[in-house]
Formats: sequence, structure tokens, C-alpha cells
Amino acid sequence: RVGDGVITVGADHLITFASPNAVSALRRLGVQRRLIGEHLSELGAETAATYRAYFNGRPTVEEVERDDVSVVLRCIPLITDGRVDGAVVLMRDVSEMRSRDRALVSKDATIKEIHHRVKNNLQTVAALLRLQARRIQEPTARGALEEAVRRVGSIAIVHETLSQSAEGQVQFDDILDRLCRM
Repeated sequence: RVGDGVITVGADHLITFASPNAVSALRRLGVQRRLIGEHLSELGAETAATYRAYFNGRPTVEEVERDDVSVVLRCIPLITDGRVDGAVVLMRDVSEMRSRDRALVSKDATIKEIHHRVKNNLQTVAALLRLQARRIQEPTARGALEEAVRRVGSIAIVHETLSQSAEGQVQFDDILDRLCRM
């Protein structure tokens, strides 16, 4: 991608090229040194992925996190005659994406908590109505309270079904079946 940083590393593990985006990503990770000619391990941003790519000759991917900065490193070994002669390290700053992911997880947990509280409140209302219905002797009043319990139960079923629906659509037949069984 256009925003990716690129570092090339020679067989001696010395950095031979660093794109401006790579320099920027490393600066965000706290690396303030010049890169060209530096040994990868001296930067403080080295990862096991780079060395695994050197030793096993296979591409590796690793994410480095420091504070609120996340950078994905993809190390691709350069192989000549079956021997690793260097590597290309692609760097992508994914800090903003990780921040959004954390915000989504937090919002999802909040929404689940709200649904749980609504469900508990509806159950409490239904329980209070049932208690009141048991104490009343007059059949008309008792019937009205029992009808109110059924209505609150219906609301609870609809709320539960809608809160569990990931795609935003629910089958009305499913709700109707549950209401009829109730």
C-alpha cells in the first residue's frame, strides 16, 4: 500500500534502505536514530520475525506495540541459491485501526450491558405485577394484572430477539411462535 514503509536489510543485517514512511513508523515507536547502515538489532525495534525470516527462509509477520502505537512488520527474506541474502521489511502503522477496534469492543460491551439491564428491569416489573396479582381477590383486577404480565413478557421477548439479531432483521414468525407458547 502507498502508506507502507519499506526497509531493506542486507545479508549482514545492516539496513541498506529505509523509505520515509518506514522512518516515520519507527520514530512513532521511539527509534530516533538514522537507519541506513545501522544493524537492525541496534534500533531497539527489532523483532523475532525478522530473524526467523533470516533463519528459516520464510516470510513472517509480527506486530510491535509501544504505548498507543502499533506497527505491523512483514519480513520477506531475499533468497539467492537457497541462501538468505537479505530481507525486505514492510511496515504499516495500524495504530488508528487498533484504536478503533478497542473502541468497538468497548461500545459492544456497553450495548450488551444495556440490553442486560433492560431485560432485568422487564423481569422485575413482571415479577412485581405477578406478586400484586396473587394478593388481589377480585377476578377482574387479577385478570388485568395477569394480562399486564403477559404484555411485559411479550416486550421482553421482542427486546431479547432484537438485541440478539446481528444482521438487523428478525423473522416475525419466530417471535410469534415464542409469544404463542408463552
